[in-house]
Amino acid sequence: MTRTSTWKKKLLIAMLAAIVLSSPGAGSAQDLAAKIEWIGLGYLTMEKQPGLGVITSGSEPRLSLVEGDPVYVRLRSRLPSGVKEFAVFRFAGEVRHPRSKKPLGRLVAGIGIIEIQEENFPHAKGVILRSLAEVSPGDWIAPLELPSQPLAQWEARRSSKKISGMIVALRGNRLGVGEEDIVYLDVGNQQGVSAGDRFYVYGAREGSAERPASKITGQEKQILAELVVLSTQAGSSTARIVKSLSELTVGGVVESTAGP
Repeated sequence: MTRTSTWKKKLLIAMLAAIVLSSPGAGSAQDLAAKIEWIGLGYLTMEKQPGLGVITSGSEPRLSLVEGDPVYVRLRSRLPSGVKEFAVFRFAGEVRHPRSKKPLGRLVAGIGIIEIQEENFPHAKGVILRSLAEVSPGDWIAPLELPSQPLAQWEARRSSKKISGMIVALRGNRLGVGEEDIVYLDVGNQQGVSAGDRFYVYGAREGSAERPASKITGQEKQILAELVVLSTQAGSSTARIVKSLSELTVGGVVESTAGP
């Protein structure tokens, strides 16, 4: 091969790479990754039937559906005009307050994203674009509500007032979590919590008398972790663990720091 033909080949490869990187498909892949990360955070809800509709089946009588599979949806309400992509969620268990045992609603797990291709209310047909787990009949769809910036760029800030609460659930119903994991708090919009608020998780200092986390005060208190709130509901919020000195569990006491 001559030096000229080698140069032409390199130029052609560079041009093709530029076309691929600037194509809508490449951007769509990054966009889908950001969407699926956000959906996967999950949240707590008191709603009994949230969402716009329920997935009833696939094209074949299977209980588990994966990326690329068609899905059929029974709609509760008409879909927003011009919107094609929707989040898929499912209930992941009931949550009770660790101290009072009062019902707090149900934990919602993000499952994936579907694209609606046909709508003939109250029926719709779509395809699974991305999934974190197998989609099943009974899962429900909801609008995609995304933050203004990637999760990795979120910086915690002081809240408008001091708010106290508790960790009431962990993502995936795990027994313990650490940095970058997701926790759910029993305070939300109604208590003045906003996305971006910073919370600290407190525990007893080493050597202190053993007692419930809610009873620890003054010099006994030690900061165990820092959280940033990612989303809020009426009486709950979803938060990411930014820093952690130890494993966090349900029942951990949290407090925000008020100020400018």
